[in-house]
Amino acid sequence: MASSSSFTSSLTSQPCKYDVFLNFRGEDTRRNFISHLHATLCQKDLQTFFDDDELKRGEEITRSLPQAIQDSTVPVLVFSKNYASSSWCLDELAEIIHCHRSHGQIVIPVFYEVDPSHLRKQSDDVSAAFVKHDQNPKNAHKTRGWRDALTTAANLCGFDSKDFRNDHMLINKIVEDILEKLNQSMTWDGYENLVGMDSRIEQIKKVFTITPLEVCVLGIWGMGGVGKTTIAEVIYNMMSYQFQSCCFVRNVRQQAEVGGLMKLQEELVSKVLGEENPAKYTFSAGPRPFLKVRLGRKKMLIVLDDVDDPLQIESLIGDPC
Repeated sequence: MASSSSFTSSLTSQPCKYDVFLNFRGEDTRRNFISHLHATLCQKDLQTFFDDDELKRGEEITRSLPQAIQDSTVPVLVFSKNYASSSWCLDELAEIIHCHRSHGQIVIPVFYEVDPSHLRKQSDDVSAAFVKHDQNPKNAHKTRGWRDALTTAANLCGFDSKDFRNDHMLINKIVEDILEKLNQSMTWDGYENLVGMDSRIEQIKKVFTITPLEVCVLGIWGMGGVGKTTIAEVIYNMMSYQFQSCCFVRNVRQQAEVGGLMKLQEELVSKVLGEENPAKYTFSAGPRPFLKVRLGRKKMLIVLDDVDDPLQIESLIGDPC
C-alpha cells in the first residue's frame, strides 16, 4: 500500500496528538454535516484534526497530512457522492488504510447519502470518477492503491446515513462510538497493578445499572487510604463515554472549606451545562428549580470525591431523586 500513495509513512509508538482525524470531500459536506460533526467533537473535548484549522499556509502538504493521520487515534471517513472524484481524499484514504493495516489504527467509515456497495464495487459515480483518474498521467501509479483502499474501507463496519432519521441522530451515534473506542483503546497507568481492585470495581459496576429513566446514586464509604478515590476514578473513566456530560469534583471537603460550596456549585454547573455565567443558576440552598429541570433532562455522570457531610451533596446537586 505504501507505494500506491504519494504520502510516505514513518509510524512511531509516540502518544497520539489527535483523538480524531476527519477525512471528507469538502464541496459535499463541509458547510453542513462536517461542520456539525466537528462542533460536536469539540464540545466533547476531543482533539480533532480538521484541515481548515490545522494546515498552515505554505506548509508542504505531503508532509503535514500523513503525520496528522499517523498522530490520530480514530480516523473518520465521510464518504459522500463526489468523494471518489477527489485525489486529495483518496490520498488521505490510502494513508489511513495503510495505518489501519500496519498497526491496527481504528477506522470509522460514514456513508453519507451514498450507497456503500457503489464504493465496494466502484460502480455508479465512483466508476465515473476513476475513469477520469485513469486518464490523468499523474495518477497512473496511484489508482490501483486507491481502489484497493476504497474497497477495504467500504467493507469496514460503520454508519449509513439512511439508517438515521436526521443528521443530529447520526452525529450523536458517531460521537458516542468514537468515545467508546477511545475509552477502550486507552489504559490508565498503574490501575492494572492495584492489588484487589478488580473485584471491587466489578461489584460496583454490577450495582451501577443505568437506564434512560433511572437516577442511580452510589456511595463508596470507608476509612481513609483504602482506595475509594481510585475506584471512583476507574469507574468514571470506564463509564464516562456513555453520558452526555461528566464531572469529577475532587476534594469536596477541602474545597468547601477554602472557597465555599457556592463556588463548587458554579464550577459544577459550568462543567456539566457549559454555562459561562453559572452564578445566576445557583444559590446557597442549592441549585435553582429550572437548573434542576435542565439537569434532569441530561444523562450525566457526577462524582463527588471526599464528601464528609450530606449537606454538601444537597447543596451541590440537590435531592437527586
